[in-house]
This record gives sequence, structure tokens and C-alpha cells, in this order.
Amino acid sequence: MKIANITKFINKIIFLSSSFLAITIGISYLIYKNNTSHYFVCGNTESTMICGTMSQNYSENAIKGKELFNSNCAACHSLDRNMTGPALRNLQLKYEKCSEEFWFHFITKEDSLIKINNSDLKYLTQYSDYEYNHNFNLSKEEYGFLLDYLE
Repeated sequence: MKIANITKFINKIIFLSSSFLAITIGISYLIYKNNTSHYFVCGNTESTMICGTMSQNYSENAIKGKELFNSNCAACHSLDRNMTGPALRNLQLKYEKCSEEFWFHFITKEDSLIKINNSDLKYLTQYSDYEYNHNFNLSKEEYGFLLDYLE
């Protein structure tokens, strides 16, 4: 008789504990669902310090450049701090020796610069240890948008 009473008691404890746990999880979910804020990252309509950008008003071309930056460059680069790759804001000024034509070819077909043993590429790579070759499919117009954003 004592074993039957103990078994009933243990079953009641298990049932009450399970019920309490289920209710707690349900209430927590409802609180979370109703109180979560919705943040827009890298696609927000307001200029904020998200994805390495400074809060400012961009031209229409710079906004297009920002979209190109976020889809092609932001995984490795930031505008103002070094990440896997160097910070890109005003990078052309840092390496004045490299021409604008070189930068376009560096971004769109770096492999061809390596094949011809380009002197500007040698100059640039002596300052970094990157192992990624840039071969992005960008038009000259898109490259201009990107420059507008980086400046």
C-alpha cells in the first residue's frame, strides 16, 4: 500500500512540474513575441551607425554604392576600421600611387593584374596579408556609385 501511495505522489509531482514548465514557456513566449523591437540592419531607411556607416545624408548614387558595398564588400571590409580587409573610406588617398583605373581593375578582375605582374598590385600587396582575389562583376557606373559611397 505504501508503494502505491508513493507512486501516486511522484506522478502528481511530475504532472505539476510539467504543467508549471509548459505554462512558464508559454507565458515567456507571449511576452517575448509582444515586446520584441524590430531592428533593421543594413536595410534601414534612416542613416545610423549600422554596417560601418556614419550617420549622414547620402546622394542617390552613394545610396546605390552603399547597397553595392553591403552586398559585395561588407563581409571583409568596413568603412572606418580594419577587419579581414582594410578600412575602405578614402583608401585611394592612402595609396595615391595607384591610379583610378588600377582600382577598378583591382576590384573587378584582380586575377588579370596578377597574371601580368602589375606594379601597382605589388605596391599595394606589400602592405597587406590578404589572400582574397577581387573579381566582382561591376560596371564602370556601379564602380562610380561605390566610390561615391566610400568618399
